[in-house]
Amino acid sequence: MTKLLSDAELAQMRTDLEAYTLPGTCNILSLSIAIESGYAIETWGTASTVACRLDHRYGYEQIAGGAVQPFEHWYLTLPHSVSIAEENRVEIGGVTYSVKAVDTEKSWKLVTRCQVVKL
Repeated sequence: MTKLLSDAELAQMRTDLEAYTLPGTCNILSLSIAIESGYAIETWGTASTVACRLDHRYGYEQIAGGAVQPFEHWYLTLPHSVSIAEENRVEIGGVTYSVKAVDTEKSWKLVTRCQVVKL
C-alpha cells in the first residue's frame, strides 16, 4: 500500500494549520490538590500556554432551578502535539471552560480538537 502523505507533507500541513488557523492563545489549566488543616484545597494552575481557536458549536436554553438557563457548547482547536484531557480546564480571554471531550481518533492528526463548555 502506498502512503498518501509523506511524513514531511504531514509536518508541513501541521505547520501551515498552526500558522494560519490558530489566531489566539489559551492557558491549559490543571488541578492541584493540597491538604491543609485536614481539608483538601483545590487550585487550578496554568500547565501551558498554547495557540488556539475557539468556535461556537451550538447553544440552547434549559430549565434549571425553576429558571431558564443558557447552555452553550464550543469547539477548541489546538496544535496537534498539545497534551490535554477531560480533567483539564482552559482559560481564554479571562473566561474558563471545562474540557468535556478530546477527539483523539484520527488517521492523520493535524490538530487536536476538544469540546468545551463555559463555566
